[in-house]
Amino acid sequence: MPRIPLYLLLFALLFSASHPARAIEVKVSAQALERTLRTQLFNGPQGRYYIRGDANSPCYVYAESPHVTFVQDRIVVHVHAKSKLGTSVRGACLGVSLTTDTDVSLIPEAEEESIGFRDARIQKLSESRS
Repeated sequence: MPRIPLYLLLFALLFSASHPARAIEVKVSAQALERTLRTQLFNGPQGRYYIRGDANSPCYVYAESPHVTFVQDRIVVHVHAKSKLGTSVRGACLGVSLTTDTDVSLIPEAEEESIGFRDARIQKLSESRS
């Protein structure tokens, strides 16, 4: 019986055990991403996501009403944000109230079974005093 060199045997075993990588295409709608945002982030009182404070805090920052669209290769999330910035004194916030509409864009990125985002940018920021 002929002897097979060890390296050829190892190569044959490795080659037979590997599976070819297959790329898949996953299509996600803007509505599906928006539902996910509302369920996982904007699940506070009145559909708000509190960045600072909570519904009972005199001073707070929160975002609400997320709306998702696609622009070229980016995901754009439009949110309405309200804030009372200042110092809490006897249950009231002494400071400034601000209201903004903001568009944040992200690039989706996938690696193996994980999907994430990179290159977050504020695309538009409108500001008004309340």
